[in-house]
Amino acid sequence: MVCTVGIEALQAPACYKLRRRTPFRSSKDRCLTVQAVKLPSVDEPVSRRQALQGLAMLAASGAISQQALAAGKSAEVGSYLPAAGTAGFSDFKPDKSKTPALRSGVINGSDSYSFEVPSNYREVGVANIQSGNFCMPNCAEPWTEVVFADDKEGKIQLLVAPLQKLTPKANATIKDIGTIESLVQSFGTNLEDEDVLAKNVMDINGRTYYEYESYAPYGTNGSHQLSRATTKGKCAFLFVSSASDKQWPKGEKHLRQALESFRV
Repeated sequence: MVCTVGIEALQAPACYKLRRRTPFRSSKDRCLTVQAVKLPSVDEPVSRRQALQGLAMLAASGAISQQALAAGKSAEVGSYLPAAGTAGFSDFKPDKSKTPALRSGVINGSDSYSFEVPSNYREVGVANIQSGNFCMPNCAEPWTEVVFADDKEGKIQLLVAPLQKLTPKANATIKDIGTIESLVQSFGTNLEDEDVLAKNVMDINGRTYYEYESYAPYGTNGSHQLSRATTKGKCAFLFVSSASDKQWPKGEKHLRQALESFRV
C-alpha cells in the first residue's frame, strides 16, 4: 500500500519519497519514488474523489504546522478566549474576519462553526497555500480553516471542502455524499481496514455527523487520529484531532473532548 504524505502533494509535480508499510507492520519500511500529485488550480475541474483526497492530504501536511508552532509560539488560547463549560477548555467561535473563507462569505460568518480548545493550546498560522487565501471565493480545492496545537499533546485542525465538488445536490447532507464506510476510505487514503478502530454515525441538533478513530503507526499526521465530518451550506467540514504515540497518553482526553465539542 502506498501512503501519500506531506505538503509536497499540494504543490507542483516533483519526485518525492513515499513510505509503504509491510504487511506485518515491520519497522523496515520500503520507500518508493513516484510522481507527486498536483491538485487542480481554481480554473481546473476537480472531481469528487480529488476533493475528498485533498482533505486527506491537507490533514497529512500537519508536520509543517507543528514546525511553525515550535518556531514561533503564540499565546495560549486560555489567555484570550472565553472559558468553555468544560474545565480546562476555551470556547472557539470565529468572527467574520477570522479566515479567508469567512471574509469572502463562503462560510456564513454569522452561523459558522464552534468547538472547545484545550486552554493550554496555541493557534498555529496557516500558510496561504493551505488557507485558500489565493482563490477565495472560488476555491476548487479543500483548505485548512484553523489549527491549534500543543507540542506535548497533539493538534486539532478544521479542514473544509467546497460541497459542489462532492455532490451536485444543493444543501446536501453528509449522507448525500456517501456512507461512512466510503468516506473513511476516501479521507483515510493511507489506512488499511485494521487501522480503523471505530466508526459512528450521529445526529446532533438535526445534523448528521460521521465520526471515526484510526491508529496508523506510520501516519504523517500522528499515529492516533480522531475525525468528525459533516456538511453545512456550501461546505463539507472535517475536524481532526491527532497525536503521535509519544503525545497520546497525555493528550488523548483533551483531543477526544475537542472532537466531541465540534459543531456547525
